Amino acid sequence: EPTLSIIAPKKDATIRAKSTFTVDAKDLGGVRDVKFHINGKLMHTDTLAPYTTQLDLSALPNGRHTFSATVTDMFGRQVTRSTTFVLDKTPPAITQVTYGPNPFYPIIREGYKDNMTVRFRLSEPASMQLLVYAPDGELWAKRTGSRPAGSVSMVWNGAGADASMVPAPGTYTFRLRAADKAGNVRWSPRYTVTIRDYELVRVARNAVRIVPR
Repeated sequence: EPTLSIIAPKKDATIRAKSTFTVDAKDLGGVRDVKFHINGKLMHTDTLAPYTTQLDLSALPNGRHTFSATVTDMFGRQVTRSTTFVLDKTPPAITQVTYGPNPFYPIIREGYKDNMTVRFRLSEPASMQLLVYAPDGELWAKRTGSRPAGSVSMVWNGAGADASMVPAPGTYTFRLRAADKAGNVRWSPRYTVTIRDYELVRVARNAVRIVPR
């Protein structure tokens, strides 16, 4: 009798519309084929190892579904294994984006420094990236981190990929990238932030004035 085990997806895993399904099938006399079913409907047939395929589940609704695979050996003997998974086709939403300060002064002098804080709202927990591009369009900095659903924020201090990289004055752009548990990705629009150098002019013993230049 052949043996069969499901490698992917794992039981009750959350997956996106285009996902890979993999099984391990063996038989001493040889495997004739392996059939892949979603909710009982035949989706794919493999006759050669490795028994894996990417399925497009865009036509299915979000929610729980059943994946089953059936191996048939050269004598017609069959073994079937099944598991459930959760389909999530909806990318996380990024809304209510605000950021500042702008103009942004990333130079440290006499202890003064501004960080740009990007505030936004997420529809679901996500792995976030804040990608900053220099005036020439090249990627300048990337900040990463997981954020829960709701009102959250990310901070950029002006430094590049290497913390020692100090940006030149100019117009920078940035985008947010959110990836949810299933791997669905959402990009925000591009936003601009102006980096300007400045001087601190002391106007009193314990007070200074910021003068852009």
